[in-house]
Amino acid sequence: MRVKAATSEVRRARHVDLPLTISDGKEVVRPEVAELMASWLRLRSRACPHLGEGDALFVTLGPNQFAFGSNGSTPDARPPGERLTTDAVRTILKRLAAKAGVDPHLVTPHRLRHYFGLTSAMAGVPTTALMRALGHRTPLMTARYSEFADAERRWAFARADITNGIRLSGPRG
Repeated sequence: MRVKAATSEVRRARHVDLPLTISDGKEVVRPEVAELMASWLRLRSRACPHLGEGDALFVTLGPNQFAFGSNGSTPDARPPGERLTTDAVRTILKRLAAKAGVDPHLVTPHRLRHYFGLTSAMAGVPTTALMRALGHRTPLMTARYSEFADAERRWAFARADITNGIRLSGPRG
């Protein structure tokens, strides 16, 4: 399953593949992802019946309490069904972080994007697939995640005691 992703910064749309698993020899969306998406789509269709498949996936469901005016304090009145802005996502993440007892300054949309890129690279996702998922135009933009992943792997091996019980040299004197 592919989801259309459009960014406000570059006004460019792309499609993002949802996490898949193999079931009965077929690629299917992972059950927990499918369940979350189905739940969200039911909620979205009840709150915004005027929206169709071509409209934004993640939208406001009521008066937008997450959008703020240019001065940062006055809420903008935005009708249900408008695409969530980066600022709205940032506000949601900060509220969730505070509720979870995490420093809200450490949780941002951009950091989650970096985490996705790094953990995907560490899991062995090919650079070309990661490049497409992140919307990068060149492999050089995506290579930094692979470089970080390689550095993390080297650091993990350096701190791991993989020689425990193996003698590499004679007794130390």
